[in-house]
Amino acid sequence: MFSEFHFLRIEFLWLLVPLFYFVWRLWHLSDLKHHWITWVEAPFLERLLVRQSAVGAKPLSLMALLLGLLLIVAAAGPSWERLPSTAYKSEQTLFLVLDLSTSMHPEKSLPTPLSDARHTLKTLLAEAKEGKLSLVVFSGDAFLLVPETRDPAAIDLLVDSLSPEIMPVEGDHLAPALQLVYTYLQSTPANRSSMIILSDGVQDVEVALPWIGNLTSMGMHIATIDLLRPGVNVSLSSVDLNRSLARISAHANGVIIDSSSSPADLLALMSLAV
Repeated sequence: MFSEFHFLRIEFLWLLVPLFYFVWRLWHLSDLKHHWITWVEAPFLERLLVRQSAVGAKPLSLMALLLGLLLIVAAAGPSWERLPSTAYKSEQTLFLVLDLSTSMHPEKSLPTPLSDARHTLKTLLAEAKEGKLSLVVFSGDAFLLVPETRDPAAIDLLVDSLSPEIMPVEGDHLAPALQLVYTYLQSTPANRSSMIILSDGVQDVEVALPWIGNLTSMGMHIATIDLLRPGVNVSLSSVDLNRSLARISAHANGVIIDSSSSPADLLALMSLAV
């Protein structure tokens, strides 16, 4: 128990220095005041000395010392429990960038890339123990759906309602999402930032690559989860042969895995992104 004892406001203990000096002066007050007595003849002392107070300087100094110690120790805040500190909170911001284009929810396909994305998001959110999270969605345009938050539940509540139907503009463009994150970081810079892109492929690779370069130059780590599983959640004929996500991951010097990976792989990806 005593190993946990500490003062919450230890700087108040510096007040002990003037306290001890004040008590020392008070203790010697009577001696300094009557030092001339030794020079006066005894017959004259009774007429010159006035009646002394019932409480002398030395008892007063002891009372002052005790009262001062109690006040200073109380002000310093003795405690066996430490206050929560933000000094150890991670300032890492993880941007989850989700593709909500119409290709994410094709007809006559189960599971869909979108259902895989929802499952993957829930897995990542369940293991997000520290740092900040933010959710960006894109199709023909991009939107910051959830700004920076330390509460993963704020994003988890929205996961099941995410679908292409909520997007006002159709398309499959990643560049607006990257530009949105870049602009956001310019106005509210984070100490560190990372990004996980969840997509089945994009159409604007050439436009997106410069924005990838801008973000990585800021120190951002970018990882990618490929939601495209030919023959499982999409038809073989709909596979994008140019492997857009592979190009994006290579340009970012990042890691890419598919959505069929185990939770352990997803957690490893998250640590690499951080």
